Amino acid sequence: METILRRLLPDGMDDLMRRWSLLAAIRARGAAGRRELTSRLGLSERVLRQDVAVLQAYGLIVVTAGGISVTPDGIGAIQALEEAWPRTAEVRREVEQLETALDGVRIASHPAGPYAAAEIARHLEAQLHSNMSVCVGGGPLIARTVAQSRSLRRLSGFTVYPAQQASADIASSLARKLGGFQPDGADTPAFLKPPDLLLLEIQEGRAAARAYGLSEDYRRLLERKDARAEMLGYFLDAEGQPVLRIKDSAADLQVIRQASEVLWVGEGELGAKAFWAGRRYLSPRGILLADDTFIHTLYQLRFHRS
Repeated sequence: METILRRLLPDGMDDLMRRWSLLAAIRARGAAGRRELTSRLGLSERVLRQDVAVLQAYGLIVVTAGGISVTPDGIGAIQALEEAWPRTAEVRREVEQLETALDGVRIASHPAGPYAAAEIARHLEAQLHSNMSVCVGGGPLIARTVAQSRSLRRLSGFTVYPAQQASADIASSLARKLGGFQPDGADTPAFLKPPDLLLLEIQEGRAAARAYGLSEDYRRLLERKDARAEMLGYFLDAEGQPVLRIKDSAADLQVIRQASEVLWVGEGELGAKAFWAGRRYLSPRGILLADDTFIHTLYQLRFHRS
């Protein structure tokens, strides 16, 4: 049902799902502040103001000096939505448990398919501000997000750096859209200090090997070493130990924990398994954007492993 309505009323569904998320986040915290909500949900202050005004006008929330809280009518609206879309409600419950289990990483779901890029771009925009540095780790989903994005605003003093040569084109495209600056490949001062934001996608090992155009010998080597995931040019085994590093990788894996903020993106079952392999590098300052299949698979890996 959700997929059908999203196709028929894409703009209306986006508003509905966003406000459902906002109601659920407020209910989970009892009384929530605006700054916490913008950060957690990836909303701009303008969009949050608009949504709060709508929810308040319909009596679903109350706004006081102590924060925003959900009214009995608001709780009823949440329950009605959960009954209408049980699968979406199940994903929300899985997210709540995963956030507690994964070192405080915040999780937001994005729709699968052609709507994913626009949703990720919205979250990315909410994290950007002037005079900041961004390290781009790359990946096919990040590439689609940057290529399809139309909403990223232009900022001043913005600098973007590729983590490796393979993500240089993505970083360059992002810099152009933001009116930012990309230094020459030979001069990457972002790695002399941690970036303000790291944009990162963990890929499944075999898919990454194909994307890098690695030779058959390298692919067989990765299979022997049981490479499950790739990020920032490093291939990792099931325990997250690096087993191979691509020569053009400029970043160290520790940059993930050192960055002021990490925006992870992922999709599908294989993406979730790759993310699980790299979980040792998770940072509590991170935000994970993933589709329902990714979230459900990750939930199974965390709570139902045999």
